[in-house]
Amino acid sequence: MMKRVRLVLLAACLGAPAAAQQPIDFAPGQVWSYRVVEGDNASRIVVGKVETYPKDGETVHVTITDLSLPDAMSPGGTAMMFDVTHVALTKDALERSVLEYEGTRPVSPVFEEAYAAWREAYDKGQTGVVDVPVAEVVEQLRANGFAPEGGE
Repeated sequence: MMKRVRLVLLAACLGAPAAAQQPIDFAPGQVWSYRVVEGDNASRIVVGKVETYPKDGETVHVTITDLSLPDAMSPGGTAMMFDVTHVALTKDALERSVLEYEGTRPVSPVFEEAYAAWREAYDKGQTGVVDVPVAEVVEQLRANGFAPEGGE
């Protein structure tokens, strides 16, 4: 018994999980905090839809709210708040991202429109499902010059 306790403590010290995380039952309307990129502490994930695809498995469609993105048109690049209306993530990627369940809210009609466009492209083989944590998605958007057309 003593050896097992030491191994668990060693694993915890090395950053490895000491026990398997319980699967999360994601559902539309759930709001979650997540491991954010620095400066995005107000950002949240809102679950819009959960589906299973033969190729990609369980997929959770989300909106990433309240991202702070620099506005290149303003003096000093003043931050503006934006939402990423739709991202399709593997359930595993979302489980690795979320921290705390914060309640529910209605799924936005704008999400539904963005999901429909994604689904059409997915069915044609033109897009896919993301398997990286949400913070990486946000970093990739910034690195690729994500420039939303409007802010909230």
